[in-house]
Amino acid sequence: MNAKEFLKELKSSADQRVLTIEKIKRHNLPVIVYGAALCAKNVLNELKSCNIEVEGFAVDAAYYRENMTYMNLPVYNFDELSTKSSEYVFVLGLQNASAIERVLNKNIKFFYSLDSGHLPITFNYISDHIDQFIETCNFLNDDFSRKTFVNYFKLKLSGDVLTDHSTHTPNQYFNGVVSEFKNIRGGGAFVDCGAYRGDTIEQFINWINGNYKKIYAVEADPENFSALNKFIKERGYKNVELFNVGAWSEKGVLSFNIIPGKSTSSSISTEGDQKINVDALDNLITDGKADFIKMDIEGAELPALHGAKNLIQKNKPFLAICVYHKAEDLITIPQYIKELNKNYKFYLRQHEITTTELVLYAIP
Repeated sequence: MNAKEFLKELKSSADQRVLTIEKIKRHNLPVIVYGAALCAKNVLNELKSCNIEVEGFAVDAAYYRENMTYMNLPVYNFDELSTKSSEYVFVLGLQNASAIERVLNKNIKFFYSLDSGHLPITFNYISDHIDQFIETCNFLNDDFSRKTFVNYFKLKLSGDVLTDHSTHTPNQYFNGVVSEFKNIRGGGAFVDCGAYRGDTIEQFINWINGNYKKIYAVEADPENFSALNKFIKERGYKNVELFNVGAWSEKGVLSFNIIPGKSTSSSISTEGDQKINVDALDNLITDGKADFIKMDIEGAELPALHGAKNLIQKNKPFLAICVYHKAEDLITIPQYIKELNKNYKFYLRQHEITTTELVLYAIP
C-alpha cells in the first residue's frame, strides 16, 4: 500500500466529518442524540465543541422511563419522536448494531452518524505513525483484510456507520478464516480471555461440535465470573477450567474498573477503585498446551500476549485478538505476534457495523 494514497483517502473521510457537522447546523432544528450512555456523552461533547446545542437524548421505548434525564438533559422516547422525524435532527450516540439496523429501517429523514466509538483516532495520529500502519497493512494476507484495514480508519475519521457495510462480516471468532482449525487442531485446547458469561465458549463448543480436549476461561470481573461459573455448571460442559483473574504479562495485583451490571467493558485501569489478581497464561495453563487463543480484554491484549509468549512459540495456536481498544493496537499487536512467529498469516475482520469488534486473526 502506498502511504501517500492511503493518507489522501483518509483525509477525505476526516473532511466528511466536518461536512456532516455543517449539515447538522444548516437544518436549524432541535438536535437529539440517539442513545444515553458513554457513546452518547462523547457525541454530546463533540457537538458542543462545534457550537451545536443539543435538545436531549432519546432511547428505544423498552428502555424509556418517564422523566428520565442524562447529562442534565431530558431523555425522550425515540419511537415517539421518530413518528415526527422531520421536526428533529437525530445524531447516533450508541454502538449497538441491532439498534442501528432498526434506525436504518425506520427511514428517519435527518439522521447522522459521528461515531468514533470510545476510542477516537485522529488523522494526525495516523499520519505520525503512517510507516508503522503501512507495515501492518502489508502483513495482511488477503485483499479483503486490507480493505477492512482502510475502511476501519475511514470509519473512525468520518464517524459514518450508516452507509458502507461492505467489510462487516458475521460469525466473530469462528468463521471461514479459522476453518482449518477443525481439521488441524480439532479436539485441542481453547483459551478464552475475556470469557464474560460464557457466550463465546458456547459458540466454540457448537462450532467444533463438542470435539475439544480442554477449555480455559479467563474472566477478571467478579460478577461476570460468578455468572460464568453458573452458566458452565448449568450447561454441563466438561473439561472447562475457570480463572477469576485478568490475563496479563505476569503474576500480580492491579487496579480494576468494574462497571456494574451485565457489562462487557470492565477493564484494568489506573483509575479503577478495586483490585484484582492478574497472571500470565504461561503460568495458568500448567500443561503448556493451547491450540486456539481468543482475547477480548479491553486493552490488555498486548500484555496478555507477552504473558503467553511460551504458549504461542511452543504450540503455534490459532489466534483471534481484538485490536480496537487502543489507538496503537494495529501497530503493536501484529508486530509482536510476528516477533513470536514470523510465519503467521494475518487476516483482519470487522464484525459489527460500528467501530468495535475489529479482530486480528493469526493463522499458523
